[in-house]
Amino acid sequence: MLITNMLCYAYSVNIVKDFSSILGFEVIGDNKRIRMFYLEHAAWSVGQLLMALIAYYEKRWRYLQAWVVLPDIISFLIFLL
Repeated sequence: MLITNMLCYAYSVNIVKDFSSILGFEVIGDNKRIRMFYLEHAAWSVGQLLMALIAYYEKRWRYLQAWVVLPDIISFLIFLL
């Protein structure tokens, strides 16, 4: 049951991320889509760097997991609003 819940959560987070990316690309004009694409991928890279930095300083795994999941929860709540 736990694994099923985890897989459903992971799948729903990917749907929200993909939906927001596609919607963002469709809303902006054609001349700014490339800039938006680079900005989105740069933000992902910065997030990966921050995750490594947090993992280096946070030695407790439970708190590290909370830090890693927190942006997904915030993104999902913003999507619901």
